[in-house]
Amino acid sequence: MEKIVITRHQGLLEFLREEGLLDGSERVQAHASEEDVRGKHVIGVLPLHLAALAAQVTVVEMGHLPASERGRELSAEETRRWHSGIRTFRVTEV
Repeated sequence: MEKIVITRHQGLLEFLREEGLLDGSERVQAHASEEDVRGKHVIGVLPLHLAALAAQVTVVEMGHLPASERGRELSAEETRRWHSGIRTFRVTEV
């Protein structure tokens, strides 16, 4: 299944590579359209109407990120320190 990464964060990309989630063949872009995600494995955060078009969506949950660190670019090391899991979802519109 084709993968696409939707992010503008370089630290997250580095983290995903180190975790073995990327093999270098994925397209990476900052924003997504319906056509970009339709039927693909998307890694990144999407609004639900786009997530429902993807075959699956993988997210890095940042549940341990302190409020004082929000809103700034995180390094791969910081992403590793503060992430609370990597989860894959299938989203269905009803």
